[in-house]
Amino acid sequence: MAIRTLPALVALLLGLACRGPRLADPVILALGDQTVRKSDFDRHVATLESRGGVAVSPEVRRTLFDTFLEERVQVLEARARGLVDAQAGPEEEKRAVERLLTDVSRVEVGADEVARYYEEHA
Repeated sequence: MAIRTLPALVALLLGLACRGPRLADPVILALGDQTVRKSDFDRHVATLESRGGVAVSPEVRRTLFDTFLEERVQVLEARARGLVDAQAGPEEEKRAVERLLTDVSRVEVGADEVARYYEEHA
């Protein structure tokens, strides 16, 4: 998965997740059979608030949400590729994402592929 496609993927997955029925703990991100729920984001924010000792404003929360989704997409992809277990801790997830991004950076795209893409997506 190319790094520049992550924002588009996040938007697509978020849109799909939001189309379902409203639940008490809705899915905010799905990749294959893996999901991230609103409660996962709420726990993330609560952890940050406890470290800082102050409540997060709505504006900061929106920014944190975007960053959280981007990070979780990377973790879910690392899990899908078998780089990390679902029960892994944050440090293990971080190392797995680093391996994932290292692998992605080795992908070579030829000029003919770029030209074909732009022809198909004018």
